[in-house]
Amino acid sequence: MHDDALLAEFFVDTQSHLDGIEEIALKLDKDPDQTDLIDDVFRRVHSIKGNAGMLGFTTIHTEGQEFETFLDGVRTRGTATPEEVERIFNYIDKLKAVVNSLRSEKGMPIDGQITASEEPAPPEPAVKPVQPPEPSDNPEIKPERRTSPVPVATTPTAKPEKAKKKKTESQQNGKMTFLTFDLADEKYGVDIIKVREIIIKEAITRVPNTKPFVRGVMNLRDQVIPVFDLKKKLGITRRETVAGEEKNIVIIEISKVATGLIVDEVTGIRSFDKSHITSPENFYGSIPSEFLYGIAKAETGSIILLEVMDLCDPTENLY
Repeated sequence: MHDDALLAEFFVDTQSHLDGIEEIALKLDKDPDQTDLIDDVFRRVHSIKGNAGMLGFTTIHTEGQEFETFLDGVRTRGTATPEEVERIFNYIDKLKAVVNSLRSEKGMPIDGQITASEEPAPPEPAVKPVQPPEPSDNPEIKPERRTSPVPVATTPTAKPEKAKKKKTESQQNGKMTFLTFDLADEKYGVDIIKVREIIIKEAITRVPNTKPFVRGVMNLRDQVIPVFDLKKKLGITRRETVAGEEKNIVIIEISKVATGLIVDEVTGIRSFDKSHITSPENFYGSIPSEFLYGIAKAETGSIILLEVMDLCDPTENLY
């Protein structure tokens, strides 16, 4: 069962990406040769798909995969035809439909709807209301597509406040959510908020003269990021890694800087009450204390929780 704060974070992030994709598609309709716009749509769809897959939302993941496959062909050519732009809008509509269906299933407001208890206070008189755009005299402009983003543009300003409120309540209730994974026969976890996505292990390019724990770099959708051998970073040396054992790379993002952590296998998402997390001072293993957040008590045993802010410090010198 997913934590309410995690669900709220997922829906806010997904809606933000959907709104962004629609705005980008409108720009793409005017200038179909802007490859950076096509790449931006692809990145947003990939994030939606990755996050949905991580949470086990298969319907959203499937729609995102189909959308992503279509965009990959558009990216290869570097331009979008009017028919392909229209297909992008159709894919947006399909994604919105499955997202809203999941919202309804989870008992959450659908696509920006606000319940009576969450209705925001009226704006201050000094704030000038947003005026709709003047109607265009150009007969080629399709009013339905161009005018739809105007009311939607005000939606993201209300949504982060709701998500922030839920997250605060979760913290007050003492709940924390972690992505868990196996590493050398031990169970580990990292704060889910810092996890950008999970990918199947890809080609890693070795870089000379780097620190021993740096496995190399990889290309993550045109972004070159460092990849850490997490066992070496944590000083785990009690057994050798079997070839093919490492299956996943967990992408951590701190201050908009991404880092890949090689793990044996991602096992799930777990929420713990803070009262069930002991201080790292009570840990007597060989892992450096600065990399530890604490030890969580679970039914199947202890889970070592890592402090990713220190583990993936963007300012660390890797050479």
